[in-house]
Amino acid sequence: MPDNYAFQRKKNKDEITANLTKGWYVAISYGVINALLNLFVMLSVAYLSPGVVFPVICGGGLIITLLLSVLIFKEKLNRYQIIGFVIGVASIVLMNI
Repeated sequence: MPDNYAFQRKKNKDEITANLTKGWYVAISYGVINALLNLFVMLSVAYLSPGVVFPVICGGGLIITLLLSVLIFKEKLNRYQIIGFVIGVASIVLMNI
């Protein structure tokens, strides 16, 4: 058992190293995109009311996620997913009334 555990740890370490060497540019891209998003949020709050910015960001994220999943990934939405989406958007609207 201990030998198997050591082998698994070595295998996992090799996989992690391989993933890091292959995917470093993805991590940097996500970091840059996140920094730009944070900058956009700070600039938008400087020009608009936070009461407008918050629902646009939260509701926009839900809508964009739904559209990307349907249009790009060809996701078939069932009744419960549509109900969940409507409840999510309704909760954002109700929080901002």
